Amino acid sequence: MTPHGAAIRAIRDARRLSLRQLAAAAGIAWTYLAQIERGEKQPRDEVIAGIARALQVPVDAITQEEFMTTVTEADEGILLYPIKIAARKLGISPSWLTKAVAARAVEYTLFDPLKTGKGRALFSDEQLHKMIADSVCRPLTGSNAT
Repeated sequence: MTPHGAAIRAIRDARRLSLRQLAAAAGIAWTYLAQIERGEKQPRDEVIAGIARALQVPVDAITQEEFMTTVTEADEGILLYPIKIAARKLGISPSWLTKAVAARAVEYTLFDPLKTGKGRALFSDEQLHKMIADSVCRPLTGSNAT
């Protein structure tokens, strides 16, 4: 398993945990956790499981890109999907969805844990349902949406 350091950091930040607090809860050094978050180290599966346990999220939330997780103010997990997965779920072309995001024609969540202003567009199930309800997108003919 390969953790997505940005997902770990985003969840840690949302839960208002410092590197030291999360590392202590996961049983690892804070410097090691910082390296994992930056993508410099690839931890063993046991370490990944410990981090997920300390964050109180499933391991998938920090290892599978299509299940990147964010935490709301109410501390409830919301699944967010990148463009490719969102397009598949909607049964539309990923290139159409990319253009719609660029034109700001659809509602999305900006995943920007480093606060650079250049994050990536992610979509919640609610945002996908809204696009369908508002007839913003039409499924491709013969699509195998999931």
